[in-house]
Parts: sequence; structure tokens; C-alpha cells
Amino acid sequence: MTSSASHKLANACTEAMHERDALAKHTGMLPESLGPGQAKLTMRIKDFMLNGHGTCHGGMIFAMADTAFAHACNNENICNVAMDCRIDYLYPAYLDDELIASAKQTHKGRKSSLIEVVVENQNGRKIAIFQGRSYAIDKPVIEQK
Repeated sequence: MTSSASHKLANACTEAMHERDALAKHTGMLPESLGPGQAKLTMRIKDFMLNGHGTCHGGMIFAMADTAFAHACNNENICNVAMDCRIDYLYPAYLDDELIASAKQTHKGRKSSLIEVVVENQNGRKIAIFQGRSYAIDKPVIEQK
């Protein structure tokens, strides 16, 4: 597959997955495919995302990183599901921060892959680092014509 064709497929998979992801749409996550095995998401922190300390709830940051992970491991049109995920929180995020989650595949095996996601705020401060392991199942993300 040519580089142009693989980028086109990655974009189509990202669009299809986002369309079916109610949480991502509800929270305002905006995906951008960067090509096979890579993805980027942005999300602005809203008041309903804050915890009892007035900072962004860790679950929201995890959900964002997990969504970027999902796009990166599914954008070659092979369905992948999470086998294991972990996150390290480095700094808090605050109301109105614009978070950017950048996902990159760091290993790809026959049926599994490893994806690292770095979540930063609008100033480039690292908020969290997420690692996820995926497992490929035998079905496509989208039906190709």
C-alpha cells in the first residue's frame, strides 16, 4: 500500500471510529489521524470534567489517552482491543486547558502492538504518559469497497 493510500485508510478508520464513539463526541475530543500507528486528539477541559480538587479528573485524562490509543492501533483497518493499559499522571490539568494526546505505535507484532500516548497541555507541559497493549481480532474497522 502506498504512503498516500495508507494515510487515506488511516483517516477513514479514524473518522469511522470517532463517529461511533459517544463519549469522545460528548466530551469534545477531536481526533486527527497522523498515519498508520499514529494519532492525535485534542480536548478542552470543561467544568463537568473537574474533580473535588478543582483539577481535571484523572478518569477524563485516561479516557482521552485511551481514545488516542484506540485510534493509533486501529487505523490500519484491523480491529484491535486493549489487553493492558497504564498511565502515569505527571501534572494536573485545569479548567479551560486544551489537552493534546499524541499516540505512537512503538512495537507491532503479528497480533499485538504497544502504543505510547503523551498527553500535554497547550503550553507543552506533559500531563500524563499512557502505555497500552492491544490485541488484533479478525475483523476490519471499516468495510472497504
